[in-house]
Amino acid sequence: MLRKLIKHEFIASYRIYLPSYVAVVLLALLSVTTFRANQSLIGGFFMSLFFLLAGGMAFFTVYNLIVSLGQRVYGKQGYLLFSIPAKTWQIMVAKAVTNLIWIVCTVAITVGSFLMFTSLVISWDVFSSLSEVITEFIGIDPGVWVAMGSLGLVQLIYTIGFFMFLFALLNLVYKGEKKVFIGILLYFAVDYVVTTIISLIFGSTGMFLEGLSDAGAIWGSAAIYLVVSIGLYLLTYFIMDKKMELH
Repeated sequence: MLRKLIKHEFIASYRIYLPSYVAVVLLALLSVTTFRANQSLIGGFFMSLFFLLAGGMAFFTVYNLIVSLGQRVYGKQGYLLFSIPAKTWQIMVAKAVTNLIWIVCTVAITVGSFLMFTSLVISWDVFSSLSEVITEFIGIDPGVWVAMGSLGLVQLIYTIGFFMFLFALLNLVYKGEKKVFIGILLYFAVDYVVTTIISLIFGSTGMFLEGLSDAGAIWGSAAIYLVVSIGLYLLTYFIMDKKMELH
């Protein structure tokens, strides 16, 4: 059932994401092609569209995340979702996995298109010099790269869990017509509480993190966010399965 749910989530969302990915890549290619053909006016137009769409991808992805975890769960589509013989945790995992994959794809497509555009428009000597500066600034320790990648992945899991918990809590405590306004207020309230908890945890582990290397400190941050994420997912499950009785 979990595999079927994930498949259904991808079918319901790929029509939204794929055209945007194709548009970003095509605009990057058109920008490079027109600049190489000395069509600076047309190239500037395509370049503006490329940067506009690439920048809007972040807001577009967050919007779809909100729709996926909010409207498609607690809206009219949610009645169909919770009428199937699937457990609450399976629905949660399907939502989390699908949105996580789409967010990673969005980041990869956006960064990849930008690097392709930059590497072809800017001369190789300039691009190589920038790469050397960035490499020297960040360092070449592979452990740091792995730790940073793991921290980024955990933070994405945390973000999905945060919104999942936010919508579950909102639909539990408020049933009125001003759900958007209450949701915004609840967002800041929950964010403040969670941030305070994370700060307290960091404070209690500060002496431990000071004795670690840079990679160790990053791993410590990832561990803290992972613990908080697990807490958010467990609270969401408790609200959805035990309190709201959506099945």
